[in-house]
Amino acid sequence: MLHVSFRGGGPAVTDLMGGQIAMYFGNSADLLPHAANNAIRIIGVSTPKRMRQLPAVPAVNEILPGFEMTAWQGFLAPALTPKTIVDLLAREIQRIAQEPAIIDKLSSVGVDAISTSPAQFVDMIRNEQAVYAEAVKATGLKTN
Repeated sequence: MLHVSFRGGGPAVTDLMGGQIAMYFGNSADLLPHAANNAIRIIGVSTPKRMRQLPAVPAVNEILPGFEMTAWQGFLAPALTPKTIVDLLAREIQRIAQEPAIIDKLSSVGVDAISTSPAQFVDMIRNEQAVYAEAVKATGLKTN
């Protein structure tokens, strides 16, 4: 395979649908609408298990055990934000993430609405940093 850099999912999906590229590894929000109208075919998902939205599509983990690459979004605040403000934001985000309309909207683009505590989120980021640091090291890439 030849890696082709794109400036975002939109241009990549456009080229995928137009036949300029043979495959694309992207996120569900960019891909699900086009799979629903049969403009593209999703052949695997990078989540640990099959997606609820695509029960017939295997997880790559079923073929390559241990493979997982999950996209996530999070809310961040400046480092010196007072704890009371961080806690208030966390409570409100958790409340909003439990609203049925939000859950339905996110689910329609392949996103599971979950929320964590600020401490759990920091731990998750640190764990991912370690995983990607190991991947960079394994490739032999030099970092600054």
